[in-house]
Amino acid sequence: MKNVIVTGGTGFIGGRLTQALRTRLGAGARVIAAGSNDVDLTDRTATFSWFARAAAGMDCDHLFHMAAVYKAGGWPVEHPATQFFSNMSINVNLLWAWMLFFPKAKLTSALSYCMYPPHDSPHPESELWGTEPEPYLYSYAMTKKALLIGHKACAQERSARCTSVVLPTVYGPGGGFEEDSHVMGALIGKFVRARRRKASVVEVWGDGTQEREFIFIDDAVEGIITAAERSDALVQNLGTGARTRSGRSRTR
Repeated sequence: MKNVIVTGGTGFIGGRLTQALRTRLGAGARVIAAGSNDVDLTDRTATFSWFARAAAGMDCDHLFHMAAVYKAGGWPVEHPATQFFSNMSINVNLLWAWMLFFPKAKLTSALSYCMYPPHDSPHPESELWGTEPEPYLYSYAMTKKALLIGHKACAQERSARCTSVVLPTVYGPGGGFEEDSHVMGALIGKFVRARRRKASVVEVWGDGTQEREFIFIDDAVEGIITAAERSDALVQNLGTGARTRSGRSRTR
């Protein structure tokens, strides 16, 4: 890799990935972080215009697709249509821009563990097909499955080079602490705000039996870069399969 574009490059994962790529690739490389303030990927005209300008100034050899519209907490339940239309638009526009402006570049995308069906045992990649995702995040999950199908279609018809990684719940520096942030940051925020209010109880969603797999942001970034450099697999899980159980908590 020498000339790289990172969509969602100013977000939680994309921002950390951009920093890591600039450090790893050195001064001779060019790493462009395309954040939401730079280009609206839901707008096809804006997307194509941005990529046309990028193509005029660099010979991109790798695209990292980290951009997505997503919030946690109750937001996915209240905004399934927003998630569907926004993320489908982002993914389709990005795939077309890739094929039009940088067809020789390799594409590496981040997918979500919510694509898998809800059961307690670890999920092999084969379970991505012929199964339904968990109902809570079905809209977002289906847009991620559609992105995976887009990878497969471009590889089949255009001989495009691509791979993708399925991420568990990511946590670490750069994550938000709002109610609709990723669960680790959201929980920290809940406890800090409760402490400041001197509240005696902190509400944690669920019945205490929910389990999640977590991955530290720098480990996620290292896995994404490693997949980009070494993998030709359509999709691979990134994680250990180890889960952590939630529970009801009180402040002291």
